Amino acid sequence: MSNVSTRFTSALSNLKSKDDRKRRRAIRELFEIDDEKHLSAFIPLLNDKDIWYRSKAVDAFRMWSPRQEVSSLEPLIVIQNIEFNRVAANLLEKFKPCESDIVKNLFSKPDIICKLRSAEFILKSDGEDSFFSELLKNNDPRIRIIALESKYSDKETMTQFLNDESLKVVEYCLDS
Repeated sequence: MSNVSTRFTSALSNLKSKDDRKRRRAIRELFEIDDEKHLSAFIPLLNDKDIWYRSKAVDAFRMWSPRQEVSSLEPLIVIQNIEFNRVAANLLEKFKPCESDIVKNLFSKPDIICKLRSAEFILKSDGEDSFFSELLKNNDPRIRIIALESKYSDKETMTQFLNDESLKVVEYCLDS
């Protein structure tokens, strides 16, 4: 077994320790090892009672999830915590566009930041014509503008939205 593997195994077992000093040392150790494969060890900390552990879990996602697939954000998206949902939404810009149901799950959150960031991400992917059409019907003019800014929009669509109820949408279409 390699030294790094031994350090990881030791840190992982200490992460579950009842001794707070051992737990904190284990987190520092995992950050020093700096291996994105260890991100899963931080998922349980998202629900920890202590804010320090929750913040370290978020730090781990910020550091390591961009080195993985967008699906690595799932724990931040499915949790019922708007701050964690927003962290995931703001990390999306660090990923290559791809079709992802988990990002559509983020769009379904009631938070506007989650909706805006996930809509931008989804519309960078190919094959999202129906999602684009859905966004054009959205009540929020900011979401309609994101749709109009996307690669799915064309001159004909812009012309149709010159009669939009939102002055911001009409201004965007005129500027374009």
